[in-house]
Amino acid sequence: MKNNITTTREQFFNFIKQEGDTADKALKPTQHYLDYFDKYQATGKKISWNWSALLGWSLWLFYRKMFLYGITLAVIPSLLPIALLWFSTYFFDDFNFFNTYWGIGYFLFFIIPTILYLLYSDYIYLRFANKKVLNGIFYKGVNFWPAAIYFLIHIVFQIFAKEIIILMLPLSLQSS
Repeated sequence: MKNNITTTREQFFNFIKQEGDTADKALKPTQHYLDYFDKYQATGKKISWNWSALLGWSLWLFYRKMFLYGITLAVIPSLLPIALLWFSTYFFDDFNFFNTYWGIGYFLFFIIPTILYLLYSDYIYLRFANKKVLNGIFYKGVNFWPAAIYFLIHIVFQIFAKEIIILMLPLSLQSS
């Protein structure tokens, strides 16, 4: 298996290090990525498990400055019920289509990608860091503020999600 990561361990450490990390002692989150880096360099194995990615979901991506990934992961699952509802009411004029196929759509477009995301999140971050280092960005691969801003936007969206979905329904179903 071809190893396409050209970043050195020292460059990777400098990119991912957090406040409190030193060359002699890395904090637990930083050590997790260094361990994965070593494992990947030795074996080329891409699959791993990342609890931060599981528990933090898109917040983890924003904290790690992977904004495009974070937006994609945040938007796609949010749009799935809206898209399926729109599809079922406009093409079939039948709300039962939504109820029948919601589980299949949820499984295909949410559960499977989620599992893949969790298994490959460390590899995605390693590739992201490698790309940044190759482009001359050698530090600050983390930032709290984008994650906080995303969290606030997510909360606001959740508060108004019902109203957004109702506005997308045909008028005949809005009064039901």
